[in-house]
Amino acid sequence: RNDPAFTEQHYWRGRIWGPLNAIVYFALKDAGCVKEAKLLAEKSEKLLLRGWETAHRVYENYGATDGRGDSARQSDAFYHWGALLGYIAVDAR
Repeated sequence: RNDPAFTEQHYWRGRIWGPLNAIVYFALKDAGCVKEAKLLAEKSEKLLLRGWETAHRVYENYGATDGRGDSARQSDAFYHWGALLGYIAVDAR
């Protein structure tokens, strides 16, 4: 967040992506950081459910500051890899 480019929050810069959360989740789990992996899974699930419950959308990516999936012009409103946020939540259970 201290990087000057962070505030841009454009398509590739600064946003939360399901595939990256999944990679980090499984790496944490494999490294034995079970609490940290579970916390990431819980936060990821909240992002996914917020978009689903309010707009029936599974977004391509989410804003790192506002958690919204519709706050980037290029972000797809219904994209398959956003579902990875739910997958890691299921795995964490």
